[in-house]
Amino acid sequence: MTEPLILDLACGDYKTPGTLGVDLGSVTLTGSKSSIDVAASAYTLPFQDEVFDGVICRHFLEHIDTLRVLRELNRVCKKNAKITIDIPNSLYLFILVRAFLRIEAKPWSGECPHIHIFGRPEIRNLLRETGFKTLEIHHYTEWRLSKERLQYFKQLVMWFVDSAFPFFSRHLRVSALKVRSL
Repeated sequence: MTEPLILDLACGDYKTPGTLGVDLGSVTLTGSKSSIDVAASAYTLPFQDEVFDGVICRHFLEHIDTLRVLRELNRVCKKNAKITIDIPNSLYLFILVRAFLRIEAKPWSGECPHIHIFGRPEIRNLLRETGFKTLEIHHYTEWRLSKERLQYFKQLVMWFVDSAFPFFSRHLRVSALKVRSL
């Protein structure tokens, strides 16, 4: 039996070991050499139909035409291929507080701004529309502790909120299966 072929889409500097890493180019936003295996657009992946047993896609779908990329993933995935997607949560508590107080969020300073923020119903509908069945949606927040006191205090508050109210966490990890071709 052969090893499953897993695509790590838009992997940048953080390609998952044992996967085929695909990203736009050989240099990442940080300017370092990327760990990608194939330089390609997520809109037109250079692979035959139904070749991948799974896909990992972390913090990417919020930056692009999500429907178009999910359709392309449907094309390159085998039936019953599992996809795992990490995306921002529209119910993230600090997004809701800013909206309630009408405080404009600071624009992200990088090259790729967020053009989508997803909730559970939105991502379920997008997956269903593109031939995938949602298996699980898990709430989580990545923690990078800072040495600065104010930043540490903010992270401590966020950790408490996430622990007490996981529905308002920063990210969603979505697992889905390809159930039909388009």
